[in-house]
Amino acid sequence: MDCIKCLIEIEIRFMSRCVNVWESIVSNFARCHHGAFRPKNEMIPKQRILVIRHAESVWNVLRQQYPNPEDRYHPRMWTIDCDITEKGVQQAHAAGKELAKDIGSVDLLVISPLRRALQTASLLLEAFSTQPAQVLISSDATELMTDPCDIGSNPKNLAKEFPAWDFSHLDENWWHGGKSQDETLTLMRDHKGLESDEEAEMRINRFKNWLRKISAEAGQNIVIVCHGDFIWWLTRDLQNDTKQGLRLGNCEIVDVTSYIHC
Repeated sequence: MDCIKCLIEIEIRFMSRCVNVWESIVSNFARCHHGAFRPKNEMIPKQRILVIRHAESVWNVLRQQYPNPEDRYHPRMWTIDCDITEKGVQQAHAAGKELAKDIGSVDLLVISPLRRALQTASLLLEAFSTQPAQVLISSDATELMTDPCDIGSNPKNLAKEFPAWDFSHLDENWWHGGKSQDETLTLMRDHKGLESDEEAEMRINRFKNWLRKISAEAGQNIVIVCHGDFIWWLTRDLQNDTKQGLRLGNCEIVDVTSYIHC
């Protein structure tokens, strides 16, 4: 009886050790699966990808004043790479305060190279106590080429206006079509050189795929400052075949994490 009792005790100890080892393996796997070892009680932060439409621009005001289709390419509308308005400045400051209160800091800031987006981003950051860990200027995040305001500026000129950011990777005529400002505007007046739906979809899908790849190492908070039509294409719901994206007002902020990782 004593031998049997001893064997039972040995087996119980062995099984207990197996359970402890298995729990340790499972715990370590769960922690490694999320990219780093963390204390047991530490919450794993959820990554957020937020997009912000630029602040009110001169073009936005002109379109409100002259909404008819025939006005679109009138000389008074030739506002190539236009500025934001005084109202837009106020919008950007307010959005920056809202964003800073919500997320605290920015790990990756992606900005369209159009000046209305760059100006908006610059004003947004004034509300933050620290600068973003990384800033990327992406031509793939620009607005669809449909209007004179969507024609961009030379990267050398942008670098002078926004010296904190790197524009050296952009081509001289980085916008759709790759032609000069004057050439692009001439084509546009004849309703040529515009970005087709197929071209827009290809570009924005390329941007989404790029964002998915870098998001794994980009940190917790990713912010994209971009444009209305771009956001519509970025957020089109392809799962229910409606293919209708989100329409945002100037400086409106929306979480697009689910759209990027769907």
